[in-house]
Amino acid sequence: MKNKLILLAAGLVMFSCQKKENTDTVIEQTTVEQTAPDVVTKQCYMQVTEIKEGGKTVNDSILLNIETKGDSITGTFKWLPYYKDKKTGDFKGTIKNNIANTILSAKAEGTTNLEEFVIIFDANNASIKMGEMAEGPDGIWHYKDKAATSENAIPKVECK
Repeated sequence: MKNKLILLAAGLVMFSCQKKENTDTVIEQTTVEQTAPDVVTKQCYMQVTEIKEGGKTVNDSILLNIETKGDSITGTFKWLPYYKDKKTGDFKGTIKNNIANTILSAKAEGTTNLEEFVIIFDANNASIKMGEMAEGPDGIWHYKDKAATSENAIPKVECK
């Protein structure tokens, strides 16, 4: 009988030492970072220069319509001088520290070229860089000397 009690006690100890399956549910806390979607911002710039000639007034104009989303910038450029051929096109690129570095698909004098097109922004103007260009090995026309370029400030206007 003593042996039976020892065996029973040993069985109970072994049974109670078995690994129990954990049925507790653990919920991990996670944080989802939500970022605001990039907002599209539209800006318009226009410069009209009136020239009086022989009792007649003529206009030269530059129009710049821009959309920015995050650090991306796209837009249209129209230079419409009264006496010369116009230059128009679409551009796209990036903007950082109020300086847009873009490539303009320029249409002028019956041809289309890809050109470097730099725009510098301040509170009231968009200044476009203008200067002598040379075609690069990539087929894009680049400023020969950025330090020698001039800037043409175009005043901000309300977009229509």
